[in-house]
Amino acid sequence: MATSFGIFALFLIIPFLPVSSETKAGIAVTGWAVSWLLFFIGSLLAGNEGYSYLKQLFRRWFQKT
Repeated sequence: MATSFGIFALFLIIPFLPVSSETKAGIAVTGWAVSWLLFFIGSLLAGNEGYSYLKQLFRRWFQKT
């Protein structure tokens, strides 16, 4: 899961790459998809305890006050 968040740091580098805008967009979309894929794989590997923790965490983030 931690690796999935690390990929987002790479998005800061994308605008400075010496490639076309279309390639930069493709890199960004691919990075986004890989990041979420790694996050969900990490969640599955964490098992029921990890799932319960994430569910609780998201409830706190989106809870209406």
